[in-house]
Amino acid sequence: MPRLLPFAINANVMAGVLIVLLPFPLAFVLFSGQRTSCTMLILADVSTLMMLSILVATQSRGAIGALLVIILIIFILRWRYGWLMALASAGSATLALLVTGIGRITEFTQSSGLQRTIETRVEIWSRAWDIVQDFPFTGIGMGTFAQITNVLYPFFMNDPGIPHAHNLYLHIALDLGILGLVAWLALCITSVRASWGVYTHGMLTGDRWLTGLGLGLLCSQVALLVHGITDSVVWVDAPTAALVWGVWGIALAARHLHEPGKA
Repeated sequence: MPRLLPFAINANVMAGVLIVLLPFPLAFVLFSGQRTSCTMLILADVSTLMMLSILVATQSRGAIGALLVIILIIFILRWRYGWLMALASAGSATLALLVTGIGRITEFTQSSGLQRTIETRVEIWSRAWDIVQDFPFTGIGMGTFAQITNVLYPFFMNDPGIPHAHNLYLHIALDLGILGLVAWLALCITSVRASWGVYTHGMLTGDRWLTGLGLGLLCSQVALLVHGITDSVVWVDAPTAALVWGVWGIALAARHLHEPGKA
């Protein structure tokens, strides 16, 4: 089939975008009240199914792991006994691992190529950690990871020119220094607190739409943080990075709008 776009879309970048956006239509579907129009509900359902299907199709392990985490959070916060469902799911997963056995899991990782992926990621993380140790205060500057590693920290298992550290926290630290990472985390924590405030305010006032918005904002940022353990596309990719700052702005604005003076 002829390509419709002049460039290819990386599956991991697509997964990083979707995992940040998916909680919003999902929360809208779960918390929409009786006054919600049928058209809006259908659009939310279709959006959720399409985004979920594409996310699974990307086969991004980090994004799928983040999806499981936010589903557990939604279970806990949406239903009174949702924590029992989350606990049962965790127990079932643990039991499945015990029944399967470590040997079979090891065989699966070797046959599926997961072990190779882990080894290459560990090498990238080790180089990123070396950079953070060598440039702890100033960092190396944004967008220079590939050039610096090619010259000073060459890879042996990976091809040269790796664009990012495949870890959000390491990459921010090596770009901006440790103080830059602390500043970024402070902004993220502030936004998470604001999202939680929107959710609790909606619960107290009985506003289901506001409750859904707060839960969507909260889960979006939890997904960002979990996905960031194995990838950093939301930092190095310009459109994706702008999306994260947009979510933070909505969280702070929603918190201030409903409770002025709080963030």
